[in-house]
Amino acid sequence: MIFFIAVAVVIIVGSAAGSWWWVTTRLSVTEGAAVYDIEEAGDFAAGKLPDEVNQRLNRDQLTYLLDLHLAFFRRAGMATYGGVDEIAMTAAVTGETVVAHEDEAVDFVLQHLHDTNDPTLPVDVVVVLELSNQYLASIGALGPSVVLDSDAQDPSDSN
Repeated sequence: MIFFIAVAVVIIVGSAAGSWWWVTTRLSVTEGAAVYDIEEAGDFAAGKLPDEVNQRLNRDQLTYLLDLHLAFFRRAGMATYGGVDEIAMTAAVTGETVVAHEDEAVDFVLQHLHDTNDPTLPVDVVVVLELSNQYLASIGALGPSVVLDSDAQDPSDSN
């Protein structure tokens, strides 16, 4: 009887130790996730908007533009809404660097606004997306900048 109790204790303790080891090992190689709070991002951007842009955009429009920016990052595999996003999860687990150019984000938002006949001015989009990037940097959501081949200038090109 004591033998069976000892075996059960060894199995339970071994399972607990193995589970603890597996989780801590997995977490030690997984980057932390930054949580994007749309209301906090809206407050951050609203407090830094230039007066002329602030006069043209109300809070709903500002939040809408921030949400479109987040939708771009999700489509690029750089963000998730908390569910299972295969592209974003693959990038997070493998450590693969996902790169999205700022111009692509502006184009994505402007295209969406054009498709929905939204009259928001392009300059307002650029200002809001820049403030969104500043918010993302402040919460630690952006990684280091990288130079893309298309951004690198040929040293032999003197023009």
